[in-house]
Amino acid sequence: MKKSLAVMLALIMVLCMIPTTAFAEAGDWDPLTDPNTVAGSLVGNETFSASTTMEAGKDGYLRLMPTLDTVNYTYNAMAYCGATATSKNTSIVEVKSIEIGKWVGGEWDNADCLQVTVNPKAAGTTTVVINFYYTFSQSANPLTNPNAKWFYGTSNYTINVTEPTKPNPPTPENTSKPVVGLTGEEAVKVHCTNSTANHTDESYGLKPNSYTVSEVEGNATNGYTCTITVKPGEYVSAYNGTYSKHTLVGPQNHTINLKWNETDKKWVVDSALPVVFNVKCDNTQPPTDKPEKPEPENTSKPVVGLTGVDVVNVKCTTNTDHAKQAYQLIADSYKVGDVQGDKENGYICEITVKPEKYVKAYNTEYPEHTLDPESQPGKIKLEWDGSKWKVDSGVPVVFDVKCETQEPSTDTPKLPAADVIPKIVGKDAVKVLCTTNAKHAAMRCDLLENSFDIGVVTKEETSGEYFCNITVHADKYVKKYNEYLKGHTLKTEGQTGTITLNWDAAGKQWKYTENKLPVTFTVMCETVPEETYYIVTYTDGVGGTAFVDQAIRVKSGDPTPAFNGTPSRSGYTFTGWTPAVTDTVTDNVTYTAQWKNNDNHTPGGGNGGGGHWHPTTTPVPVIVIPPKTGDMTIWQSILHFLGIR
Repeated sequence: MKKSLAVMLALIMVLCMIPTTAFAEAGDWDPLTDPNTVAGSLVGNETFSASTTMEAGKDGYLRLMPTLDTVNYTYNAMAYCGATATSKNTSIVEVKSIEIGKWVGGEWDNADCLQVTVNPKAAGTTTVVINFYYTFSQSANPLTNPNAKWFYGTSNYTINVTEPTKPNPPTPENTSKPVVGLTGEEAVKVHCTNSTANHTDESYGLKPNSYTVSEVEGNATNGYTCTITVKPGEYVSAYNGTYSKHTLVGPQNHTINLKWNETDKKWVVDSALPVVFNVKCDNTQPPTDKPEKPEPENTSKPVVGLTGVDVVNVKCTTNTDHAKQAYQLIADSYKVGDVQGDKENGYICEITVKPEKYVKAYNTEYPEHTLDPESQPGKIKLEWDGSKWKVDSGVPVVFDVKCETQEPSTDTPKLPAADVIPKIVGKDAVKVLCTTNAKHAAMRCDLLENSFDIGVVTKEETSGEYFCNITVHADKYVKKYNEYLKGHTLKTEGQTGTITLNWDAAGKQWKYTENKLPVTFTVMCETVPEETYYIVTYTDGVGGTAFVDQAIRVKSGDPTPAFNGTPSRSGYTFTGWTPAVTDTVTDNVTYTAQWKNNDNHTPGGGNGGGGHWHPTTTPVPVIVIPPKTGDMTIWQSILHFLGIR
């Protein structure tokens, strides 16, 4: 008595990962390929629906990956063609491109899938309709395989576009949320308008409680803005601590405009700095014998030894590869003291140089340096020679810095990190091959975690180049192979594989340069090769309008199974099968129903197949009815039926 179990081949959209045993990749073929140039036959169609939410202004991705469920396994689509995508409302969502992307999440994470890139332009809801053809064929090139079975898919992807959440207002005094151009900078200047008082300008960073921050305005399309209103009281008070008896002249408040940098996710200054508060004083008597303060940045009143020359050096004390850098005086990086002395004993003046701007400039060449020690004010002493100021001492000012993230370079490169090695070697680094049963397909997969040892960095004596050997152990790969085909052991106990990485001195990175599969492990099994099975198919010959195809898996030599049910077709009489049904099964065979027209008695029959197919062909769903069994030949026969083998 024959045992059979009906199994539907269902096409579903799933969130799962490509198996490491995949023989082909969808990314090998262009999903925009004209379907009229593709070989094979169209056997079915499916309609999918999905929905997602995106923020306006940020590109999004619609990913599709049909799969095929069999008794024991699930297969993902291996090639796409003829893909199109249309937005029903381009003012809300615009289609940018169609390509092969990578599935995200679930067991199929990083699997090749059909991907449509869209631009959500404005808040609202619309649908993107995606049409495409796909096949599960794992042949060398499904697009030229005449046995490939293709399906036509339509996906209605509903997209709800929302306005992005506004950024929070800035907090300039909070260094954990810095405002570029404000935090740690001199954002406010106080200027005495009395030219005879010899009171220099003083600059300040934003002081707590001296300003208010507005609400955030704008949107994702036009950008977000915010204003900081600075009040003068704190700054005039600080100025009077240096030069007394000053009062405010002019506007009471000043505004600093900020805009949101979406790329860097931070607020940046969008107006001129510093804001200037003008003050006045009652001191109208200029000094009669003292010279004016020097102005090093003002070339009309140069300071000999300062203007136009390098005055400040920054030196790294922890890494000899980080060269010393020399700088001229940077504006607002120093403070000129008051003129001291008298005409009889001479006049002197001291310039205090602050290190922050020079360390910042040094970090543009060698990042992540800090002052060491933290307090290093530089002092330059000037003296008056009767007609001009000249340097007496203190040049160059030297600021010492240290770095904690960079070590001096050496000729020998560091060992590659374990988590980076699989990326260096690339996909399908390991192959497992059964040598005792030809029907047991080989498995290819990426390097598995904790399956290899990293050797030492070695210098090749002849070329002087560095290399590192990675020793791959077989255990994890044999175990993974047995998850698909049980009962395998290593053919040679203790097998290992070696992958050699070479150091690219110019690019300063490890590379795998050999153009071949790095590691192969051979295994053997004690299982007896399975008996041969074939597929017997009954079809109505008229595109599935009379009945759905029946495909039955039968062992070679067994009696040919009868059609399940009675063939019937409206307006026709069933007259038999072509070819004639044989007594036993000796090969894959398709029996096509023959019909007689009840009106004009003209016989009708099956349509031919193969060669190029066209999108207008009527899709035909397929039912496979295999016998109940636990061996591996089920999936092999199904693959053969679908044109995968």
